[in-house]
Amino acid sequence: MSLKNVNTVLAHHGSAAAAFGIHGLTAALIAATGLLVLRETGEVRRVPVAQPA
Repeated sequence: MSLKNVNTVLAHHGSAAAAFGIHGLTAALIAATGLLVLRETGEVRRVPVAQPA
């Protein structure tokens, strides 16, 4: 969504500094957060398996 905003700002003759500085930075932060979430490794909790009686 943020990259669309960059294109919209530039298409309407907005400042390139604002387009890339605000919306481009936001897009980069969203992408970095997504990669960190995908990469996160948590410790697997072992659940005891019920044994038949």
